[in-house]
Amino acid sequence: MDVFSILKDGTSFDRKRFGSDIALFKQSEPYKKIKTEVSSPQTEDVRKEFHISVDGSDIPEPIKSFEEIFNNYNFPENTQKVIGELYENLTPVQMQAIPCILNKRDLIAIAPTGTGKTLSFALPLISLLRKPKRLRALIIGPTKELARQLYKEILVLSEGTNLRVHLLSKKSPEPKEWSSNYDIIVTTPLLLVHKLDSDTLKSVQYIILDESDQLFDMGYLDQIDTILKKCTRKNQVKMMFSATMLPTVEIVAKAMLINPVKIIVGMKNTTVSTLEQKLTFCSNELGKLIALRQMVQDGEMVPPVLIFTQSKERAKELFRELKNDNLRVGMIHAGMNDAQRDIVVKNFRVGNIWILICTDLIARGIDFRGVNLVINYDFPQSVVGYIHRVGRAGRAGREAKAVTFYTFEDAPYIRMIVNLMKRSGAEIPEWMLQLRAPTRKERRELEKKPVRRETIMRKPKFTRSLRRFMAKKKKNEGKNENSTEIN
Repeated sequence: MDVFSILKDGTSFDRKRFGSDIALFKQSEPYKKIKTEVSSPQTEDVRKEFHISVDGSDIPEPIKSFEEIFNNYNFPENTQKVIGELYENLTPVQMQAIPCILNKRDLIAIAPTGTGKTLSFALPLISLLRKPKRLRALIIGPTKELARQLYKEILVLSEGTNLRVHLLSKKSPEPKEWSSNYDIIVTTPLLLVHKLDSDTLKSVQYIILDESDQLFDMGYLDQIDTILKKCTRKNQVKMMFSATMLPTVEIVAKAMLINPVKIIVGMKNTTVSTLEQKLTFCSNELGKLIALRQMVQDGEMVPPVLIFTQSKERAKELFRELKNDNLRVGMIHAGMNDAQRDIVVKNFRVGNIWILICTDLIARGIDFRGVNLVINYDFPQSVVGYIHRVGRAGRAGREAKAVTFYTFEDAPYIRMIVNLMKRSGAEIPEWMLQLRAPTRKERRELEKKPVRRETIMRKPKFTRSLRRFMAKKKKNEGKNENSTEIN
């Protein structure tokens, strides 16, 4: 079957424009779903115990410990030491993905946010590359924030190996210098495309697409298409990692990978089991502000806390409200430059900021360790958005909480996430499960355009005018005092 011919519901694939990619990944025979070979009872027991589902042929057995990895594969002593200091046990996705990558298999890995997907590809990559040589690995994330975090994690793991890791930026050297200066490049698709020349990526063997559902959203296909055209080396190994994998994206992914191993940990498109999830009805925007302040009064806002809004304008409004309450609050959104974001992120990590207000910009990939609470102040625009928002908490097996506010305007979309919450173990009232689910058209409209809401700032005009008058009066009095002193 021609996989591209079954893409429907508004999703299209330009065969003419992406024809070179199809040829690049074309096999000697048409892609067919290969029945997974029967594994040993012990292997199946391990997968069942850790809720690992696999699909593909000749799938390597899962590995249950770092010791087993280091005994069976060649790893630098420094890397083994770093792992021993930072990690105790493998997560389920690491158990299955690491041996697959070490055996140079194309891979699709779907696992809840916070389950260690970065280590799943970063650790085997160090073993495969071994020593400095030339540019051989390309790691692509959808945002600058995620790329920067991936870069830092790989730097730590590769310490003492002499492997040269580079985070691509506008200040990076010319592409002709990459092959001789770097072994691994971490980047976003748009930045890489702007830097490319004809021979830049010809030596790349390992291609990792992190948060691949967003990368393969149709808005990113142009960049991915251009990048893959430049990766001309034979015997490439391509890996895709994500917390979610939508059906149309999965179809495109299968067309690009050769005989891939598919790994699903838990249930596809779910949240981690250590996360307590709650829905709170607030009737309107004023009700949301009251509910938030009540959580502060009741001691529920145990830092660090992330609060999500649907736009930077609303983030600014909420920031001003909480700042007036003398809370240690900060904000981050797409309107800030890299330096401003870095300062906010650093202050949040070291505890100078207890509550961080953000937009969906930060919802993917950024790992703030120890986040205790996520509040969806504005209802998420999609199931995928919900997963990536609440996935900032409950990472690496830690218990945490996610609270989602909803108003009358959000009611038509509640069913989008209550089924997901129930599958993840949350207690959901029966009446919510009986609500009408939004149509596909309604879901798409919401993804493109969020619910129209009243402003968060609720102060009466008279109060605002009075404050301005008093501030002006105080300022004038200060000037008069200064004048008196001078005279």
